[in-house]
Amino acid sequence: MPTYFQRPENALKRANEFIDVGKKEPALEVLCDVIKSKRHRTWQKIHEPIMEKYLALCVELRKSHVAKEGLYQYKIISQQVMTRAVPIPATDGAGVLQSHDDLVTIAEAAWAMKVASSNFYKSCDNLPELFKFMFPGPITNVFTMSKSKISYAISDGLGPFFNQELSKMQAEQLALDLFYWFKKIPCRKEDYFETQLGLGLDEEVFIRHVQSRWLTLLPALNRILKNMEAASKYFLKDLPAMAREEGTERSLNGNDMY
Repeated sequence: MPTYFQRPENALKRANEFIDVGKKEPALEVLCDVIKSKRHRTWQKIHEPIMEKYLALCVELRKSHVAKEGLYQYKIISQQVMTRAVPIPATDGAGVLQSHDDLVTIAEAAWAMKVASSNFYKSCDNLPELFKFMFPGPITNVFTMSKSKISYAISDGLGPFFNQELSKMQAEQLALDLFYWFKKIPCRKEDYFETQLGLGLDEEVFIRHVQSRWLTLLPALNRILKNMEAASKYFLKDLPAMAREEGTERSLNGNDMY
């Protein structure tokens, strides 16, 4: 349920209180409510630090769709005054002023990610003209995400970037190892199902990630996160216990995948 504040300053103060105790989701909700509130549609100086804090939280929580919505609301608010740059946080949390060209690039990147996640490629035909009609403004006037540009941006821009970032966390290798650990030896899957049932969870296998198709990585990682409790218990407790009973501890510890 939205929380209404008489003054935007109070919303920013409340958000900072949430952040101080590690509650970033509620902090983002508070700022989102004040940005969308019709009570505060008149631009004030306080809107700048609110937007800076809002976008910083979006980056940390990886909520690109929420960031996009906030930028749109800020555009509505700031149309009453001279066009100004919006403080966009870098990945390290430091605010940097973005130019008009940067804002266009951000809008195009946001749309490219939506197209990739929802398979909207065909809908990109004549899209710039539609956006200009629906959302007239300086950004949509130069928005040029045609079908061919979308394909190029995803395959040669966003795809390699996300692959590089994810490889730092070895997330891709984890998804591959978990899938093939159970695929190669079916009896392991049965043992894992017993672990899941013991925790009151449904039987679920890990999703295959195809390295040449980076869009398959997100569903595979989501499945891992969903089953983290069961996977941790299986690999850290149940599997070593079974190996001790069967006298195969040395073989298990010598398995590179394990």
